[in-house]
Amino acid sequence: MRIGRIERRKGRTAAKIDDHYVSPSGYKTQLMGSCKVDTLAKAQKTHFIDVMSIDRDGLMNLVYKMWEPNSYRRNDMGAVRFKTLGLAFALVGAASAADARDLTVVSFGGALQDAIRAAFIEPFTASSGTKIVEDTYDGALSKISAQVETGAAKWDVVDVESNQLIQGCQEGVFEEINWSSLGDTSKFLPAAKDTSPCGVGFLTGAMVLSYDKAKLAEGPQTWADFWDVNKFPGKRGLRFTPKGTLEIALMADGVPAADVYKTLEDPAGVDRAFAKLDQLKPNITWWKLGAESIQQLASGEVAMTASFNGRIVAANRGEKREFDMVWNAGSIYFMDYFAILKGSENKEAAEKFIAFALGADAQREFPKHVGYGPTNLAAFEGMDAAIVAELPTQERLDASTFRNDQFWLDHNDELTQRFNVWAAQ
Repeated sequence: MRIGRIERRKGRTAAKIDDHYVSPSGYKTQLMGSCKVDTLAKAQKTHFIDVMSIDRDGLMNLVYKMWEPNSYRRNDMGAVRFKTLGLAFALVGAASAADARDLTVVSFGGALQDAIRAAFIEPFTASSGTKIVEDTYDGALSKISAQVETGAAKWDVVDVESNQLIQGCQEGVFEEINWSSLGDTSKFLPAAKDTSPCGVGFLTGAMVLSYDKAKLAEGPQTWADFWDVNKFPGKRGLRFTPKGTLEIALMADGVPAADVYKTLEDPAGVDRAFAKLDQLKPNITWWKLGAESIQQLASGEVAMTASFNGRIVAANRGEKREFDMVWNAGSIYFMDYFAILKGSENKEAAEKFIAFALGADAQREFPKHVGYGPTNLAAFEGMDAAIVAELPTQERLDASTFRNDQFWLDHNDELTQRFNVWAAQ
């Protein structure tokens, strides 16, 4: 294999081959040097060009292989970067009929994707023989929409958060789930099935109150304790966004977890949340990335924090920390969902993969690799007790509230604007 790129330089788009090789069969490949993109496009008229994949950065890295029709031997394989999307998609359209893609599963990278690979992808491939290609993205729905709208989908199964799922389903970006393909769904958490007809939840996580037991033997038990800087001196870590923060403020003010979104629907409830934040504002240390919340807690910069349970579990497992999670205080839990891109050419294989991932065995395996819980409660049967202790179990979720992303789709802009103004004052 050799890789080449086409890049726009000083307004001129040119192809450059970075390397060349001798194939196992002994055929030498032709060194192409450089050429204009339109030259490459013309090559389609004399060569078969099979598109392998398109990269995700919006600039379109097009990976293709080129065959000479007269000799039927491989001429070249390369990656081409386009800034002219129309040309990229024209090439895709011309080539897709000649080369079916492997099933492609996409997530957010890092520890989460490692866990998806270990618990779902590798066992599924071993049992079914279905080859899976992985990709990563940053969660932007636009990157999914662009593929569907142009008919150039390169992904099949994508990991999405609930707000993306709801919006994408409304916009026709995803296929509706064939629920009969999933087998017994009776033990799935309701939010795994009810959030959208276009996706099924495969993990549960939560924003939870946490503190370092190594530094604070008798820690907080409620969000009201989190606000009590006299009883528990020190800074508090909160995420710099109204999403989740307003819910926490209401719980600290005595609103039951189950009622926070009903309260926020009333403008007086929003005022109440900001008034509660006013009380803690001088003692808040904001974080934006999940890793920052752990760093602040580990360094002692904050005495306690709101953080993702998966991050806390990772720190406890990997760094031997003693971060406690106060589940009884109430948490805001969420799910990630698997959805299938509209028009996926691997829809049947995608459905089989999702059914495998939602099975009790795969769901039981998943938390061994990352601190997020299963959505199929049958997975808890026979699960190691030490792992169960780290997870958002049914009992803990009952004391929490499911993040209402429809609320945030409806109110995010206005509340973010108000939050930013408040924070800057």
